[in-house]
Amino acid sequence: MDLGLIASRYASALFRFATEQGSADTVYGESVRLLDAFASVPGLWDAMADGVMVGEETRLALVRSALGGAVSPVMERFVRLLSAKGRTDCIRLIFQDYADLYYREKGILRVRLVTPRDPSPKLLSSLRSLIRKRTGREADIQVAVDPDLIGGFVLDLGDEMLDASVASQLEKIRRTLTDKNRRIV
Repeated sequence: MDLGLIASRYASALFRFATEQGSADTVYGESVRLLDAFASVPGLWDAMADGVMVGEETRLALVRSALGGAVSPVMERFVRLLSAKGRTDCIRLIFQDYADLYYREKGILRVRLVTPRDPSPKLLSSLRSLIRKRTGREADIQVAVDPDLIGGFVLDLGDEMLDASVASQLEKIRRTLTDKNRRIV
């Protein structure tokens, strides 16, 4: 069966249950922290996905450890369900789908900002205000640092992209000069 479809169904069920319990925000925060832990702690993802060597209680202990010791009742119940159903291998996809549902419900726009160095808090605040005025939605800005940009920025709004990087401007100039030289010869 398609893992994407499975993850989507579990994410929808988790979102509905968390909303009924008044814990949608808490579960969202926990899922983001767990996704960060999966990305940064070597072996954590492998242990969570292992359906043979790692049992339910060990998985819960790993989740508690990754979340700093405290786990909401909804998240604990969900991890137990995934363990019982043998679906812990889908947990990353489930949490990513959960975040999508959460953002859609809250009217939050995911934005990716790529800059050559860390942006200032003032710049991020200005961008949030600009996006709010333009789209009428709050923005969750994910920052990525790419020193190859030299200067400027790339702003990805999902369906729109603004590339104001020095690297892209230099590439446009290079293409223009190359095209003009071809016409001359």
